[in-house]
Amino acid sequence: MQAVDLSAYHTAIFFMENGRVARQMRLSEFESLLDGYLGLSDLADQDVKAVLVLMEKTLVIRSLVFFSLYFDEEGRADSGWNLPVEALAMEGRRGPDLGNGPIQLVCRSQTPRPECKSLLWDPIMTPGSNDFQIVQKAVANNTLRLTAETPVKPPEAAIVVNPESSPSSPAMGAPGSTTEEREQHRQKLASLLRAQRLRIRTLKGQYREQTKLLRHEQRLEIQELRLQIQEQAQQAERALMVNEQLEQKLVRSKEELQVLQQQLSESLSQGANKDSLLAENVLLQEQLARREQELEKAQTGLQEVRSERDQLLALEPTEDSLLARVRDGDVFVVAYSPGAGHMTLPYSDIDRYFLSPERYVAERCNVTEAQYREWLVHYESPRCQHGGGCGEPLMRTSAPAEFRSGRDDRCEKHQETLLARQA
Repeated sequence: MQAVDLSAYHTAIFFMENGRVARQMRLSEFESLLDGYLGLSDLADQDVKAVLVLMEKTLVIRSLVFFSLYFDEEGRADSGWNLPVEALAMEGRRGPDLGNGPIQLVCRSQTPRPECKSLLWDPIMTPGSNDFQIVQKAVANNTLRLTAETPVKPPEAAIVVNPESSPSSPAMGAPGSTTEEREQHRQKLASLLRAQRLRIRTLKGQYREQTKLLRHEQRLEIQELRLQIQEQAQQAERALMVNEQLEQKLVRSKEELQVLQQQLSESLSQGANKDSLLAENVLLQEQLARREQELEKAQTGLQEVRSERDQLLALEPTEDSLLARVRDGDVFVVAYSPGAGHMTLPYSDIDRYFLSPERYVAERCNVTEAQYREWLVHYESPRCQHGGGCGEPLMRTSAPAEFRSGRDDRCEKHQETLLARQA
């Protein structure tokens, strides 16, 4: 911190937490904290909101600086923190009137040094949770036991009573007193106006911070939603692949079973060597039993895979999650794809879209997936796609349903060549 002579004042540092002063210290203690001689383990890995309070010797607040300070994992103040809070306290702009005239104020929305804005914060001024009143009450309690001098009262002016004047007679200097009252009223209005302007600035700052935080949280929720949908889509795809493999295995098992049964019937009908027939019969029976067991296992596995697939498809999102808000219509998922533009995805279509975006968009455009891919190549690079590497620029066909392969992706020369080959 920059060295500033504050010997004519009392200086204190208040740490704010949940609408109260959680910790108080003198400026000398705070400087020891910044130098690393002290650590606060209960504030480890936290950004702390603090206030530098500059007071007269009579404990009248004259300046407030609302600043923030980070404490690392060991509870030590950030060694790179170098905010000149003492200098800012002397440079502060006109703030609200706390009962003894306007104070000097430095906060995020009102700072003489814009480069320090990121290390400042705006006080809350809502009724019932006013940071100025909280600080003022803490100063009045004087927990730090600061020496409070008695304010010197100005000498009272002598009052001269004119015995000839009556109570109904106008007082001397009435016009002057009226002017003084007007000046006091004007000052009160000006102080109130400054306080309202400050509150508006702080509310705007808080709104920007909250909006930034909400947007960040929304981006994280959307990213988490995409990961969940992709994971569910991959699980469903794996289940479908296992399903197909088991169905193929089941078909092969049935065919082999039929062949074994046919061989057994033929062997019995031939009636050749009885012993060999019996041995072959036992062997065929064992093979038949194994095939039946494999068939039973395949059917059981197939049933489990189908059940798992149905559970994945019918999986409901957790309450208060972004996916649940999409299901309830509170949040909409909008996707953009060439040919279809911006699409608001229904909740029931989200899985299908993330499983295969091109297939989904092709259905929306009333074309096959292969046709959509051919159009997409033409749309992204509208040039002649002849195998010889022609590359002549072409007019882009904007709609997939209007695209005709071999015509819209060929120049006139290679269109004629293609038609001649087909003829």
